[in-house]
Amino acid sequence: MDKYASFTDFHNAELVAWSISARLVAMTFFISLSSIHTQLLPLCGSKYGITPVKDVMDRIKVDYPSLTRRFLYFPTVFWFTGKINDNKILILNRIGILASAVGMAGSNSQLTWSFSMFVSLTSLLSLDIALDLSYPWDCLLFEAGWLALFLPFPQFIWDNFEVVEKPSELLSFLFRLLLFRVVFGFGKLKFVGHTARDNGYIKGFLKYQPIPSIFGWLGEKLPVLFHKLALAGMFFIEIIAPFFLLFPITNTFPFRPVAAASFIALMFGIQLC
Repeated sequence: MDKYASFTDFHNAELVAWSISARLVAMTFFISLSSIHTQLLPLCGSKYGITPVKDVMDRIKVDYPSLTRRFLYFPTVFWFTGKINDNKILILNRIGILASAVGMAGSNSQLTWSFSMFVSLTSLLSLDIALDLSYPWDCLLFEAGWLALFLPFPQFIWDNFEVVEKPSELLSFLFRLLLFRVVFGFGKLKFVGHTARDNGYIKGFLKYQPIPSIFGWLGEKLPVLFHKLALAGMFFIEIIAPFFLLFPITNTFPFRPVAAASFIALMFGIQLC
């Protein structure tokens, strides 16, 4: 009975963890779409925008006369909405915000969950044509959004905080592979070609970042040895720990939890500084 109870508790914890993960993806879309709402017209509005959507699309039409190729290379719903104006841009953004809020709250069917995530993803992806959302974290969000479409739906947050079932092993692996690619990619960017002259990277990072916190300001003044040790820790987190995500769950060593804890610690440290 004790073993059975332990298995049940672990299974329920997995369902809660996947529910949190799904809602966090939806919340990230909500934050992203909400944060750009007041910036849309100054950036891509038809009248005063720096890069108006209409102008960008007119240039694309010249290079790609075929609608099919235009849509495949630059996917946006604006290809099908007729004349573009500021109201359409804002409405599309608001629809995405609403859909992501629905995703955070949960649903009562797989169709509702997948549709809300699809609308959130489509809204942000459609705005990419003018905003050029090409930073690594933008690409990470787009890929996570596509994968989230296939997650088992999280139930209404006021009824049950769990997902209805665990996702497939393939979907779980794809999420871990996405995280592996992002973290290892950052590590490869930092450490390929690394020499002894680069051992002060952390000190330079803290010194030249635009708006350091009080902890970043104090951290820059710590001894060089501290910065070298911090860089060694970063090497472990971004080069070695990502491979732990690809290990199966065993009783010998908690590979995945160690990787997760190290990533969280790195993000916390960066945010703190």
